[in-house]
Amino acid sequence: MNAKPPRRASLYARQSKAGPDGIHRQLPRRRRHVEDEGCVIICEYVDDGLSAAKSCGPNSGWARMLADADAGKIDTVVGVVLDRLHRSLQDFVVLVDHNLVAVSTNDELDLATADDEFMTTRLAALARCEVRRKAERQSRARWQRAQRGRAPMTSVRWRYQALHR
Repeated sequence: MNAKPPRRASLYARQSKAGPDGIHRQLPRRRRHVEDEGCVIICEYVDDGLSAAKSCGPNSGWARMLADADAGKIDTVVGVVLDRLHRSLQDFVVLVDHNLVAVSTNDELDLATADDEFMTTRLAALARCEVRRKAERQSRARWQRAQRGRAPMTSVRWRYQALHR
């Protein structure tokens, strides 16, 4: 009887605001899950301070992960929740196009099955909706602050001139 070879797994950790705590909480959970599933961890990819709502650059952990998938080094990517892996249908399709099986440790979804792939497309659409809602709320808040003559709530205050003092 031929046993299936273990999945060659990668762990992907991402958080929007840079800082060690979130990443350090994400990776150990993934390691335990991968070991419990009998997978072999090949690589860990980290994007610390990278919002999933923005595109990833060529030097990101995401880009390195996709390159390793194309090179045949990995076949599975493991995340705590799927929106740590992607926030759009496009990102989800990228994973599928690179022949990666996405596994979530919290959502108990595994893209190796048709049903879970279907459910993930629905979750990706919901995540994208939340990204757009957040952007709309932030836009309204910026507009309201500007109408009141207040400085924007940002660490970057370029191109702002107070009209009333």
